[in-house]
Amino acid sequence: MIRVETIFVWVCLLVSVPIWGHNPISLRASAALRGIQVGTAVVVDYIREKADFNDYASKIQRDATIIVTENDFKLKRIWLGDGKYDWNNTDFLVGSTANSTGWAQQNLMAVRGHTLNQESSITSEKARLLLTDYIHTLVSRYRGKILVWDVVNEALNSTDTSNPLNLRDSFWLRKLGPDYLKIAFLTARAADPNAKLYYNDFGIESTGLKTTRTIDLIKWVRSQGATVHGVGMQWHIDSSRSVTPGDGHYQNRSDLYKQAALYRAVLNYAIHFYPECKAFLTWGFTDRYSWLPDYHKYKKGAGLPLDWMYRPKPAYLEIQELMTRVVIDGVYRLSPQLQPDKCLGAGMSNNVQLYGGSCGDSNKRWNITWLGDGSYRFSLLSNPNLVLASHNVSTSRGYLQTNYISQRWAFSAKGNSTFRIVLYTAWWKVMTLDDTSDVSVVSYASGKFQH
Repeated sequence: MIRVETIFVWVCLLVSVPIWGHNPISLRASAALRGIQVGTAVVVDYIREKADFNDYASKIQRDATIIVTENDFKLKRIWLGDGKYDWNNTDFLVGSTANSTGWAQQNLMAVRGHTLNQESSITSEKARLLLTDYIHTLVSRYRGKILVWDVVNEALNSTDTSNPLNLRDSFWLRKLGPDYLKIAFLTARAADPNAKLYYNDFGIESTGLKTTRTIDLIKWVRSQGATVHGVGMQWHIDSSRSVTPGDGHYQNRSDLYKQAALYRAVLNYAIHFYPECKAFLTWGFTDRYSWLPDYHKYKKGAGLPLDWMYRPKPAYLEIQELMTRVVIDGVYRLSPQLQPDKCLGAGMSNNVQLYGGSCGDSNKRWNITWLGDGSYRFSLLSNPNLVLASHNVSTSRGYLQTNYISQRWAFSAKGNSTFRIVLYTAWWKVMTLDDTSDVSVVSYASGKFQH
């Protein structure tokens, strides 16, 4: 039995959607189509040094819409002493003044600042002054450039203690008590009122003591008049078996597919709660520079989506598929959102146009097939050898036709069986209606042909 459903083509073009780079369907493009941010932790030195013939930076440019630095925004990297700071790497990343741009802005990436508060070995008795001066100086310097700050990081114990709010023993707790939490959030808010402020921790993805204490911490900080916008959850998931010491990058086929399933499950969790859950980030993206093998004394490792040669692992492909495979294979009619009584069909001379009246004819129905790489094939039900293709798309307005050369398409789900349909190899080009009611292919950064 052939399943026939209607797909409404979403034609209200979003002028505000950023064009992140003209690549085929990478994770960056997939995220743009899905509407959720994806990203990674980065090491600024590797970007600046063009590590591995610039492979390190180019893969970030290909796959990330948001980045977080592993250490470059941390106190131990920036603070040199009273009133002395090293802005070298952070200025490179986001620019040194309000009107300047850094590498992140030049590549149209959002930045998550990590972290304003962390366990420290600093022994100064001027803890309050140090804390407020450091946070205010850092946050105000990059005001308007950092989307999210991890204001406090990993402050809670994983087991029950007698400390206030079950906080971990730290320099800040010993000197300031739990008030250091309030001070940190209030100072960050004053320095940049538009930045989103987060508490960040691990081991809080399921119910339990630490999750409960996290909720208690957020409630207490807010009761003190401070703003906390959200919580960052660090998922530390062990999906790899122990391996031969000294070979931290080895995984067998079973390991890789188990890892891929876990990546898919966690991303699906994030998508389920979108837009409350804003982004999905990994702590690094290639096993080449992962902290895991060294931390586990080379008995475990290889936890990231790209292997140590920057090649995509099954986890990478699962992430891509989950964000781009939004339509089940089957037979569909394609109708404009604003003209649901019409449908896309093919004429005798391979031209494609909108038809009124009955849309049940086989030349007005399309067999949509997933191709496994983030793309779909649209073939006519009346002639499976004829596929939906674009023509003249290098100009401001391209057109549709059918031919015998396979053309690949991708979807961006907009809800209620409504989708934006884009070219796979030019995913910023969207199918829409022009002002003569013809179907066109235009850049969705332009509102010229909105309907």
